[in-house]
Amino acid sequence: MTTFSDPYGRLDGPQAKRSPDGRWFAVVTTKGLLETNKLESSVWLFSAQQAERFLRAGGERPNLHLLFRRTGTPKALQTSSYGALISNLDWADNSLALFVSVERSDGIRHVLDISVSTGRVVDVLPDARGSVMAAVERGNTRALIEQQVVALQKEPSTSSGNETVLTDQTLLHSVFPELYPDSVSVEFPWKLRVIRNGKAVLYPRPSDTFYPVGAVRRFRPAISADGRYIVTAEPVPELQPSWSAYRSVIDAVRLSPSSYNDNRDGKSYTWPWRYALIDTHTGESRPLLATPTGYATGFVDTTQAVWSPDGAKIALTNTYLPLDSSSRDETNSVKPCAIALYRLANRAIECVTEVAFPERPEHLVSVRFVGASGELVAKWSKQGVTHEVQYVNGNHEWKGTEKSSESPSLNLTVRQDIAVPPTLWAEQGEQKQMLWNPNPQLSGRLLARGSLLTWTDSSNYVWHAALLLPPTPMPVGGYPLVIQTHGLTNPHEFLADGAYTTGFAAMPLACSGIAVLQMEDRTDRHVRPAMEEADDAARGYETAISTLYQKGLIDKSRVGIIGFSRTHWYVEKALERSPHLYKAATLIDGIDQSYVTAILFGPSMVINSRDHEAANGAPPWAGGLSMWLQRAAGFNLDKLTTPLRLEAIGKASVLGEWETYAVLHQLHRAVDFVEIPDGQHILHKPLERYWSQQGDVDWFRFWLQGYERNDAEHKSQYARWKDLQRPSK
Repeated sequence: MTTFSDPYGRLDGPQAKRSPDGRWFAVVTTKGLLETNKLESSVWLFSAQQAERFLRAGGERPNLHLLFRRTGTPKALQTSSYGALISNLDWADNSLALFVSVERSDGIRHVLDISVSTGRVVDVLPDARGSVMAAVERGNTRALIEQQVVALQKEPSTSSGNETVLTDQTLLHSVFPELYPDSVSVEFPWKLRVIRNGKAVLYPRPSDTFYPVGAVRRFRPAISADGRYIVTAEPVPELQPSWSAYRSVIDAVRLSPSSYNDNRDGKSYTWPWRYALIDTHTGESRPLLATPTGYATGFVDTTQAVWSPDGAKIALTNTYLPLDSSSRDETNSVKPCAIALYRLANRAIECVTEVAFPERPEHLVSVRFVGASGELVAKWSKQGVTHEVQYVNGNHEWKGTEKSSESPSLNLTVRQDIAVPPTLWAEQGEQKQMLWNPNPQLSGRLLARGSLLTWTDSSNYVWHAALLLPPTPMPVGGYPLVIQTHGLTNPHEFLADGAYTTGFAAMPLACSGIAVLQMEDRTDRHVRPAMEEADDAARGYETAISTLYQKGLIDKSRVGIIGFSRTHWYVEKALERSPHLYKAATLIDGIDQSYVTAILFGPSMVINSRDHEAANGAPPWAGGLSMWLQRAAGFNLDKLTTPLRLEAIGKASVLGEWETYAVLHQLHRAVDFVEIPDGQHILHKPLERYWSQQGDVDWFRFWLQGYERNDAEHKSQYARWKDLQRPSK
């Protein structure tokens, strides 16, 4: 299946980027090639004039112009589902070229300058030995986020004779140095390279400080219209004691020194970062604000800097503002500012509006300036539905009103639904026409039926989920059910797989006769007591089963469930609480807040330790051990009776899953353990996705339907599973 990479098809109503001169729209798509285990990413151009003509008069659809294509096996680190070989698409200021970050065969990304008229391709930084993630250009100023290959070299050996010092190392860096060569990071450090009039300068300064790794994929540098100033990111130098007043989404990452490892150079993914300003005339940089962004503390609002057309103001998003005397003594109560307005002339800052969360479950998507008076328009998203608010400053107070849709502009938008594959539409106001269906092969297939399900659990929390029902008639007693936990952010996304590409296989399961419920994450899961987090989720699963059974849709004696990443912990808790509810389960590459993982991954990983302690109520020694005996999964695995498939991704994941496997195996429980050795947490290689997803389809069809694939290739798999069915000795 072809997916939209830019605009990103997992969002609700994502729109293609239009060239500054208005002539073109650019779109990136990606599809998997299972036969070769490769991805194919393509850059397409659409004429805005042709799209508008088609929208108004109908007739022949606009030409689909293939500008550039890259095929290869993905190796570079991906942080979202449906990874692509082509990313970070931006138009050149003159509309004559596109900048795209393209993954090479060695896994290194370089930014290419692709001519719109001729297709000529130029590497914008050919001598870079590491990845280049983004290129932004205004006038004669260009900014690129570049990986520093010098840091790829191993640090001076700590060995003396036959001795190697392991103090202050994590287990990952000690045991897997080929995967984690830097003692504080899971990837290599970055710098911002600024090129102006042919002269290149690296930021941040000094040379041993780096562009924050946590900002690399979250924040794009912003250049003023005249090319003189650049808003960039830099790590905060110190955590201030007064910052304990700042609110955090996750208690384990409060802005206090005890929450973080002592690493301030920008290489640590979790270290807080702030907005800074570079003056390209003088080469100097300074912080715009001394305070950090809200990204480090779990707020998901966009991190974005936007210049006003006159270059006098900058809109900064998702950032804490300096504390005044009235808020310094408050504890964890001051929220970030969703949109702050910075005035360059007097360095004044004011908050236009606070972040909505946790009072309202919505987040900021983008902001822009409109009109000559400096008004701001923000796009907000709530449960996958977006709306725009216009902010006007009157009497020294900002007021927001829903923006009217007068004089709508032409957009190319991705439209889809739970059981409706994504297509590209031309839209202008109420006028809408489908422009391109990249998956005509799906038109003739009988797909599942999709709908939204809402229910209330016993704590009065209102849950939302996407439900797929098989296209075949319902059997007597109802359909079997598989619950896919974690990550439903867009309730109108086409569920080819589910919220993630690891393990989830919504449409294949549904087309095999099994109903699938793709759950959301509780929006308040990090602001409620950590000791209740997993139980809250388990309660949601239990009431979902009850709701679907009462509707007459499912056979509650044939229910399966998948836990992935953080919901690995939730599902393990659900199997402990109510093993009779689940006939089969899968746990994939996740955490379970248990004793062995706390000991293995706790040293030198402060946030990990705090998360484990918060989940179990205390550290796992002295008086706190009794609480772990009651709560931690590893001490309660004897309660699990559900047949369980464990899926590890890489050797570190094998270590994390081993406690669960070892205990259940020694208890003679039905447990199957598989590893995808070279995969990423979110799987992207087509064959790895196939092994993970087809493995789950086979697992659940075996336990819920008694079905086996009739081929020689899988005989050993079913023989192993049949052995698990035999009574314990």
